[in-house]
Amino acid sequence: MSNQLMDAAGALDLDFSELERLSGQIEKAEIDSENGLERVQQLLTRFGECGLRVGDGVQVLAKALDEARVRGETASQAVAARLAEIQRRQQEYAQMRERFGALATMVRELNGAMAALQQQGGRELSPEHKTLLLSRMPEIDSKLDDLVGEASKLKEDAQSVGMKGLVRDADSIRQSLQSARSKLSVFAGQDAN
Repeated sequence: MSNQLMDAAGALDLDFSELERLSGQIEKAEIDSENGLERVQQLLTRFGECGLRVGDGVQVLAKALDEARVRGETASQAVAARLAEIQRRQQEYAQMRERFGALATMVRELNGAMAALQQQGGRELSPEHKTLLLSRMPEIDSKLDDLVGEASKLKEDAQSVGMKGLVRDADSIRQSLQSARSKLSVFAGQDAN
């Protein structure tokens, strides 16, 4: 609550308390004597003055409440405007995370296939298997190229919107893919011999 609103409410509360106190004194005042009537007249005057202060206080409080309402509405409008931006940003992040997830899945599958090839690398491959592997190298290399390109694009997209964690993750995948490509080239070169 703002100081103006608290001050207005505090002053109004004091005036209400004084109004109630004066009302109680007026109700109990002796009016059978001249002194009693003078005392009641003074109390009535003070009661009237206090009533005016209460009326003024209500107006000041109403004004302070209206100003507080306007500030609240302004704050709500600012949050609503920011909310649209936040939602857009969350959606953008979710889409990039989805792209990253799909890319990570493809990399895991590729790494699994590479691990299977490396396990067979210690054993002599049959001529048919070597021929099959070498014939598929351009296709595998092309897929690796696509994946490296997608990882690079994801890194750039994440960088352009300031998603540092995703930039690191995408770059890590890009480096893993480049390493896998190098290993595959070495493996294919050994099998070609």
